[in-house]
Amino acid sequence: MPKSLTSRKRLKGRTGSSTRDSRLFVIATEGSETEPLYFNCFKEKFTNGNRKIKIAILGAGGKQRSSPKQILGRIDTYIQKNDIKKDDEFWLVLDAESRGGNDLDSIATEAKRKKYRLAISNPSFEIWLLCHRQRPPGGPVEQRHLEDSLSKALGKSYEKGKITCDDYMNAVDKAIAIAKKSDLCPDAAWPKSTGTHVYRVIESIKAFINATTASI
Repeated sequence: MPKSLTSRKRLKGRTGSSTRDSRLFVIATEGSETEPLYFNCFKEKFTNGNRKIKIAILGAGGKQRSSPKQILGRIDTYIQKNDIKKDDEFWLVLDAESRGGNDLDSIATEAKRKKYRLAISNPSFEIWLLCHRQRPPGGPVEQRHLEDSLSKALGKSYEKGKITCDDYMNAVDKAIAIAKKSDLCPDAAWPKSTGTHVYRVIESIKAFINATTASI
C-alpha cells in the first residue's frame, strides 16, 4: 500500500482536525510549462484575494513531461508534507496522446483508489486551449494540426510554454460550455475521441468560488 495512504499527516487531515479555513485544490500536470502557466493565469484571475481557496500547481520538473506514475507520486509527496482536509481535491491533468487504453485504464484505477480526480485531454491539453476560441474537431486530430488550428484561432503563432493570460482568461466560461457540449461520454474516465475533461477541474473550482462569494 502506498505510503501516502497510511501517512499519519494525511489521516489527521482527513479526520477534519485541520485548522485551515480554506479548501485546497492540488493540480498535478503532465507538462512542465504550458499547463502550469495556464493554471497560474487562472489562479491569479479567479482566486486573487479569496482566502477560502488555495490552489497548488504541481508541474513537471525541467523541460521533460512526467509519466503518470511520477504525477501520482508528486501528489503523494505533497499529501505527506502538507496539512490535508477531507474535502480537499486532487487532480491529475494528463494527455491521452501516445497512451493506449490499457495504460489509461491503469491510471484511472489507481487514481480512483487514491481518490484523485482525472482531467484528461485527447489528444492533448491544446484541445482545452482551443475550446476558448472554438469547438474542437469532431474526429481524430494530429497534434501538429491541432496546434495549427490553435494558431489560426488565436491569430498568431501558438508556442508551447508561452501562454498569454489575456488569450484565455476572458473566455473560460466559453471553454467550459464548448468542452462539455463536445463531451460525448461525460461518464467516462477520459474522452474516448477528440475532447477534454479539463473543464471538470475548472468547473469544480469556479463552483466553489461562486459558493463562497455568495455566502459572504
